Amino acid sequence: MSSIDLDVNASRVTPSPFDRWQTIAFGIVLTLVGYSVMVGVPVLTTAWVEQLGFSEPQAGRVAGADLGGLALGSVMSSLVMARWNRRWLAVLGIAIAMLANGLCLVVTAYEPTLWLRVLAGVGSGILTAVGVATLGGSSRPARAFNFMLFAFAFSQAAELKVLPMLSM
Repeated sequence: MSSIDLDVNASRVTPSPFDRWQTIAFGIVLTLVGYSVMVGVPVLTTAWVEQLGFSEPQAGRVAGADLGGLALGSVMSSLVMARWNRRWLAVLGIAIAMLANGLCLVVTAYEPTLWLRVLAGVGSGILTAVGVATLGGSSRPARAFNFMLFAFAFSQAAELKVLPMLSM
């Protein structure tokens, strides 16, 4: 027999608590919300330049701060994911993102906006990490991630269509 043996029971997978459709839907929504900032960056940077008067380098730094916060939030979440309840992590991420994004509606100065975008990115990063970990916990993670990619394609197309139509 070769060194690669095929298991006849490979198609049978032990069910996971993450296999419920509600859990997979929760993971997909969190992932899409977390990733949405990446697609919106071109529209947001244009708005920061045209509406708020930021220079192009300033708008680039604000966008980079947002994406840096996304990375920071994801890494921080991964360090506590096994010990903390994922629902509470998601609530924390939602609260941080909503607070920072809400403040960005009224704050128009460059430096406060920069730090608020870092904070909003941290919230989005927490949501992304929880969503990805939830999908990865499924007994069929490839299937769960395929659902997420399918939803991602349509949500991002909608975001690219709608965001330019909004006024600041």
